[in-house]
Amino acid sequence: MSIHLWDTRLGCCLWDVFADNHDVITAEGALVDLGSFRAAAGFIADFRYRRNRTQEGFGSLGDYIEFYMGTTMIRHRADLTPIYELIFRRMREIGLSWRYAQPRLYAIDLSSLPHLAEDEVPEALRYDPTESFWRERQLAERQTERAEFQQSLDDAYHASIQNVCDGPPPATVRAYQRVYGRAPNGWPPKVQDQE
Repeated sequence: MSIHLWDTRLGCCLWDVFADNHDVITAEGALVDLGSFRAAAGFIADFRYRRNRTQEGFGSLGDYIEFYMGTTMIRHRADLTPIYELIFRRMREIGLSWRYAQPRLYAIDLSSLPHLAEDEVPEALRYDPTESFWRERQLAERQTERAEFQQSLDDAYHASIQNVCDGPPPATVRAYQRVYGRAPNGWPPKVQDQE
């Protein structure tokens, strides 16, 4: 296996451990947070590409997208358990533990954020009752659509918990069990633990 392919798989497995809703915790109980899904992928990419290269050559070599969403696209091709075991052995050596969390998506509503293009005219002078009525109606429709979408995400989440509990544990959990000698906190997942 080429060095680049090995680094890519390792980076994707690191993303699976440090992102994907899971928690890495220090011996003192502090959370090791690499940020959002994208930020965690960027952190891994930054480390991967900068460690052996100069700043000038970094820009064209790769970015976060190589590690974003971890092993989602490659996990069906090979058993990645040995790579996870390597990660967990290193984590155990420095006193880190891991909490499993069933991956989950949430709908977010950005409509309450301030509008950047608003006029500087005071609202009292801009008020139009007809426009206000239609704006309120559209807002109610968007809230209903968002609630329905979130319900579909919640239903998919509940089904994913049932699926993961009915089958063998994921490779991350199997690797953690082999290295730490016990199941990670959060395994097996339960719906009430995640709500």
